Amino acid sequence: PLCNGGTNGSADLTTTGGSQKLYAVAGPDGFKSFQQLGAAGDGVTDDSDVFRVASGQKVRAEAGSTYLLDLNAYTEAINLASGTYWDMTGAKIQYDCFGHPLFYANLNADGVTLIRPHLVFNGTAAANAAALPSNADMRDEYLIPASGAIGYSCAFYFAGADNIEIVSPKHEALAPGTRKSQYAFFRLNNKFDADLDNDNYTDADRANRVEISDITCDDCNFGILGGGYAQMLFPGHHYFGRYESYDNDASLDYGAPEHRFYISGYLGVDYLDLGHVFDDGLDQTETPTANSANTIKFRKVNSFSVGSVVSKCNGGLIDGEGYSNGHFGPMTFIPRDPSLMDGTQMRLSFEGD
Repeated sequence: PLCNGGTNGSADLTTTGGSQKLYAVAGPDGFKSFQQLGAAGDGVTDDSDVFRVASGQKVRAEAGSTYLLDLNAYTEAINLASGTYWDMTGAKIQYDCFGHPLFYANLNADGVTLIRPHLVFNGTAAANAAALPSNADMRDEYLIPASGAIGYSCAFYFAGADNIEIVSPKHEALAPGTRKSQYAFFRLNNKFDADLDNDNYTDADRANRVEISDITCDDCNFGILGGGYAQMLFPGHHYFGRYESYDNDASLDYGAPEHRFYISGYLGVDYLDLGHVFDDGLDQTETPTANSANTIKFRKVNSFSVGSVVSKCNGGLIDGEGYSNGHFGPMTFIPRDPSLMDGTQMRLSFEGD
């Protein structure tokens, strides 16, 4: 329901001509709906402005809806403000942007919760690095640290935003295939600090806690990429299926090979908890070749627990350096094509005892 709020103040909807401002009325459980805020949810109408209005609010999707978010420039990424609590159960978000985030939250956000966000990528991987936003562009627009051109391309970018909780996120392409993989599902980074250009990191540059549970990820080259958090929690069961190895194509040569979980940071992670991982290793590259992508790669993880890992990734099961004070549960490696293994199927470098 909507109520007439008169002609003053911020409104969720405004009538034609601006004569009446209307406010969505939350239900008994405190939730509004995206449709109350003006969304069509038909998969055709652009609902991106409605999602901007919903930022910082407690909003529920209507089951069966497909919300189209048609972003045309890096300046249109949708901010997730403190207090954002969206229950997306039974709905989908369709988007096509590549080269910049769909959603982001920076050091100004504390407390963002998303329940069952299901994202459908209908874009194409850019083959021209010059077309991607620069570090300066992204810092000025979003207050997020340097990530390198392709490093901004993701569904979610959390840079210093604290107390993030994502429950059962899912990602897939509308039409899977070559050039149909997003670079990263989730990109994590430190808080923005002008000194970070000189690597002058301190504990104050880290956020405290992020929790992402029960991930289902197809058509992303990285599931989780980055660090910048003292506590990184990934409980539950995680499935990774299709991906495309960009590093085998000169036109998409953006550096790091693709890993399902790539946790790294200058300051390290105080505690990392990872549940159970199944990597189906479904490489969609047009002509797959040997590469060094792994299911898991950690750097500077100071204390950790990994429940179990089953990997069919040709690149390898695990790689990394700077591990300490941790535990790995059972790990099983069954490469889909042993001829494409590159010799780093399991490599660990520990620091300290």
